[in-house]
Amino acid sequence: MRRCEGNRAAQALRARAGTNGILITGPPWTGADETGADGADDTAGRRAPRLTGSFDLTAGERLDWDLSWFPAYQEPPEPPDADRALAETVEFWTQWVSQCEVRTEHRPLVWRSLLVLRALTHLDTGGIVAAPTASLPESFGGARNWDYRYVWLRDAAFTIEVAVAHGLTSGAKLWRDWLLRAVAGDADDVRIMYGLAGERELTESELDHLRGYGGSRPVRIGNGPAHQFQADVVGEAPIALHALRAAGVGAPDDPWGLPQSLRLLR
Repeated sequence: MRRCEGNRAAQALRARAGTNGILITGPPWTGADETGADGADDTAGRRAPRLTGSFDLTAGERLDWDLSWFPAYQEPPEPPDADRALAETVEFWTQWVSQCEVRTEHRPLVWRSLLVLRALTHLDTGGIVAAPTASLPESFGGARNWDYRYVWLRDAAFTIEVAVAHGLTSGAKLWRDWLLRAVAGDADDVRIMYGLAGERELTESELDHLRGYGGSRPVRIGNGPAHQFQADVVGEAPIALHALRAAGVGAPDDPWGLPQSLRLLR
């Protein structure tokens, strides 16, 4: 959602491509036009079309736009009420951060770090992504452009230990349940990383038709190292589970079955 400090008649722009759809709602733009004049080049040198427009804003005026994604085979969602959505968002994060047990003079910095970690945790699945980005270069023009939108067991375990140390056990429980689902089955087949919902097939591919951020190519989605072996994974995950148990958040059914299975892999 984008807010600019008014109340004008709303308009909606809807686009569908393949399985994806987007809906933009908000005040109309002046001179909205679809043009390729200032669009970006694709790899074949063609100018990609771009929707452009402008609006005027006076002192004290406020305008709201909403950008929503939806499955292209479904009807678009109802746009949210901007004031209500903003108030609910502020209330959620204010209540969440109030649970943090932070005893340091650098409390605002610690709060901000914990907020980032919570924002990387999927609300439904409990998976904790390493980063919400894909193919951002380590250096402009370089080839080290990786897709980090996945859950590394080691990184997620470190995050859980930090969360538990600051009294944040509810989000940690979400990850605990995610872990039990993701690694269910043969302990010999535990991966170093999974998808947000526990997916195992994270095939890496290169999107040659995209130029990449700052001209950094190739643009990659998926992550090839998913099949690598990292010995410390079988230690970090049980340590995180132990921290949860010590905080009173035990695993359902057989709480020690998973740590024991992982320990046998050493």
